[in-house]
Amino acid sequence: MSKKSLPTTRKQGKARLGDQIRSIADRLKQETDVQIKTTSRILGAAAQIAENHDRLINEVVDMVESDLNVEKQVSQKHIYTIDILKRQFKTLRDAKAHFNLKVSSWESLVNKLNAASF
Repeated sequence: MSKKSLPTTRKQGKARLGDQIRSIADRLKQETDVQIKTTSRILGAAAQIAENHDRLINEVVDMVESDLNVEKQVSQKHIYTIDILKRQFKTLRDAKAHFNLKVSSWESLVNKLNAASF
């Protein structure tokens, strides 16, 4: 009788070992699936962050360009001519004092003022 029980015990041991191996393989497969899904979500989030970053950079560039254009327009509005200055100031002396510049003529005053504007 002892001879008959041995093969059955071996078969049961092999069956248990096979079940354990299958169980471990199933868990590894489930863990791999979870890791794949997690990695996919991480990559999706990283892509979204990159898109948002690019969009923000473009918005900042647009704002800076807009500010520079406004500054350029403002500075271009201050173009002086001899006629404008003569209407604004009674004498060359008054104009020189107002702008705190040393010049000898209306023309040199206009040239200095316009050169400073750009």
